[in-house]
Amino acid sequence: MLSKREEQVVRCLVEGRTNSAIARELKISENTVKNYLYRIFNKLGVSQ
Repeated sequence: MLSKREEQVVRCLVEGRTNSAIARELKISENTVKNYLYRIFNKLGVSQ
């Protein structure tokens, strides 16, 4: 199950936004976006 913040990150990703655009929109650092994506991919069993 994804957290609300993880869902926000996924929604932005699906809309085609870059990590930097996601960071600006959610007012977090780009590094934090990358950390969220890492956790999301692990939770969903997605390999990179």
